[in-house]
Amino acid sequence: MPPSLRLLFIFVLLGWMPLLSRASPQTVIDVTVSRTRVQRGDKVEIRLQNPKGDAIEPILFRPTAGSEKLTFTPTTQATTLLAEVSLDSSSPEGLYVVHAWTGPAANPNSVGKATFLLGRLVTDFFIAPYVDAAKPEADVENYFRDFRSVGGNFLVVHNLISPTKSLFPSKVVKTDVTAGSPGDIVELALREADKHGFPVLLSVRWDMTKQSPYKDRMAEIKAIAKELYDNYRQHPSLAGFYSYQEGSGTYYASFISEFSQFIKSLNPNLLTACAPHVDDPLLAGYLSTIEELDIIIYQAGVMASYRTDNRKKYPFRRVKDFCSLGAGARLLQNKIAINHVELFAYLENRLSPETTATTYDNIYQQILSAATVPNADGISFFSYHAHVYETAKKLPQVAQSKAAVVDGIRAFDLINGKVSNKNNSLAVYFPYSDWIIERWSNYFLPALDAFRKLGIAVDVLPYAPPLEESFYPYYPFHANKAVLDRLLKEQT
Repeated sequence: MPPSLRLLFIFVLLGWMPLLSRASPQTVIDVTVSRTRVQRGDKVEIRLQNPKGDAIEPILFRPTAGSEKLTFTPTTQATTLLAEVSLDSSSPEGLYVVHAWTGPAANPNSVGKATFLLGRLVTDFFIAPYVDAAKPEADVENYFRDFRSVGGNFLVVHNLISPTKSLFPSKVVKTDVTAGSPGDIVELALREADKHGFPVLLSVRWDMTKQSPYKDRMAEIKAIAKELYDNYRQHPSLAGFYSYQEGSGTYYASFISEFSQFIKSLNPNLLTACAPHVDDPLLAGYLSTIEELDIIIYQAGVMASYRTDNRKKYPFRRVKDFCSLGAGARLLQNKIAINHVELFAYLENRLSPETTATTYDNIYQQILSAATVPNADGISFFSYHAHVYETAKKLPQVAQSKAAVVDGIRAFDLINGKVSNKNNSLAVYFPYSDWIIERWSNYFLPALDAFRKLGIAVDVLPYAPPLEESFYPYYPFHANKAVLDRLLKEQT
């Protein structure tokens, strides 16, 4: 090679080296659990593998309890460790996180995570911009204690980027927040979550500080997700990521598929989650086919109908109907399906003109309806933090909204645990149709009401296409044989 070309090659290589270094994946400790759903009395085997052979520090993060060190038994393979966790009658309900690392705990060389679920999740959307800027630590501490007191055990830390800056240190998004400063709301929330035993999903959105073309948003979402993981992976409470972007049609499935695949590329055991509006019943089936998607929060949208020119004004029973689609998808593909209720409302459904929080009756009836869905893995609120905890600081009448949440969770536990704790004898199946959105409103919802009038409780099973036919805009043509065989075998 001529000297001039050799010199050019060296300059090019040196110029690329920082990019190559950033692109190289950080070591991930391989963590596996013997089961992902458990009951009290079960035992869970945990296996850790670290090909590099470095000393591994493993802990079990118990919901509402916090971290405890795991005792592992060495195996014949020096790089493999085994442990067994017994879940006795006192084990708390919620999401358990196995968190392992090598190197310093605060800045680990490698990280491994795995999760398993016991019982139900009571989830809130923690809205980061609502944190009191004058005393953030005390405010977040008080919130965690408050939400725990009503039965909460799981969080989505939400709205991490405002139109002016990110609420965490970032080299991707414009911000004035520095590492370790009080303005780092993500660090603060995760630190409190570590202490109080709340598993957390971080909500990821695109860069809201600039008007980038829509075609660039997925790249921004991926860059922000990676930055968040790199910054906060050391926290035992960090269980995964939630997609800020919502959707209501089958087009949404391709977006969530790409989002979930990227999150799994960071660490294959990170949980992925989304919250669709299920106006299109096929969306539940399409989302169920995404192997990398773990948690689906099905929004009923009952209270938050605000457009005066297009107000469906769904009755409370529609919470059950919409959320049943999610439970049906869970049955098809073993997802974690969380029912959802709104604690806010618009126009005449507000508690008062000064707040968007809604009334006791509106909250309580939604929760009762959600409780009648068999196979649900819990319930979520939008948002206890924003519309109850924060608003109650100024308006005493919001105490009735909090009382509705307390009474509702108690009723949810009773109904979901004693009454709707197993599948109903009949299920309504929603077949594939390119006009299913119209039929959902005009035919299927009235059909579900007809069963109610007959006194017959039914489940809902949405069509789920075969994996190879789950890509829009192509129409599926065949039954999902894997799902069909399982339903016939289990005689659901």
